[in-house]
Amino acid sequence: MLQVAIIGLIILICVVAMFILYLFFGADGKSIGQSNSSIKTMMSTNRNQTPTKKFLEEESKLDAVIKESKKKKLVSSKLTLEKKLKYASWRIPPIAFVISKILISFSAMFITSRLFDLPIVLASGFLGPIIMNWLLNMFIDRKYKAFDKDYPSFLLNVVSMLKTGMNTITAIEAAAEGLDPDSSVKEEVRLMVERLRFGVSEDRSIGSFGEGIYHPEIELFVQALLLSRQVGGQLSDTLDRLSRQVRKRQHFRLDAQSAVGMQRGSIWVIIGIMLALEGFIYKSSPTLIVGAFEDDVGWLVWQTAIIIILLGIFWIRQVTKLKI
Repeated sequence: MLQVAIIGLIILICVVAMFILYLFFGADGKSIGQSNSSIKTMMSTNRNQTPTKKFLEEESKLDAVIKESKKKKLVSSKLTLEKKLKYASWRIPPIAFVISKILISFSAMFITSRLFDLPIVLASGFLGPIIMNWLLNMFIDRKYKAFDKDYPSFLLNVVSMLKTGMNTITAIEAAAEGLDPDSSVKEEVRLMVERLRFGVSEDRSIGSFGEGIYHPEIELFVQALLLSRQVGGQLSDTLDRLSRQVRKRQHFRLDAQSAVGMQRGSIWVIIGIMLALEGFIYKSSPTLIVGAFEDDVGWLVWQTAIIIILLGIFWIRQVTKLKI
């Protein structure tokens, strides 16, 4: 029975590992970073060349995708699974994500059925959604933090450049040059400028800025640029107010994380005290602990207690979860 459980655990680990490797390398064997690098290389080498038939075909496909995304945006602003996969840069269809949840859940239930009773087996069925949603949210949050790190300073630089008399696109490009080479904001600006140099319209180039990042202030920046290009106005004042809003949001987020961290830490202190008490009881009277494991009713009580503790940890994390 133990050997079967070990084999099932190995299969579960292999499934999760294969899924993560697929996210990083994709079906074509290239990583996401390598794919982006290839696109940038192609843009730089063909910058001064006449657009080919293949480029025109890719351009028409890009146009269709942007139109479709605009239609979906007008229909609903709800954060669907398809949008989450896009924000996380996971190049898989939603059905593959759901299948991965089911596989992990069934694998976990198969393993626990060999070692535990019904309560643990049923609880392990939720392991698939918990693991997959945690991975998805982690990738989304990582991209958000990478962009948000340089976004306020970028906006301030743009405002400064605009006040010196530069035009909008030149000011944005100059402001991005002062950022780190691996900056997410700098990468988005580079892609936007490259689209413009390839002849893509300004509305489409600006509208696609940061479209793969789940950040609430990107849409405000894009709309401010588009309105400024269409109706004019003092763009520097608008971006200055936006930069102040972004900095305040960062400040509030850091304060909230500090407060939430203390609340989350308290649950681990309580669990530590419980484990210490169990250790003390085991040292004083081992039969009270060992006997509970050997008795059917006692073993069921132990499993129920473990489930309640896990539910408590999950509930605390959900209550203290910060929305971006």
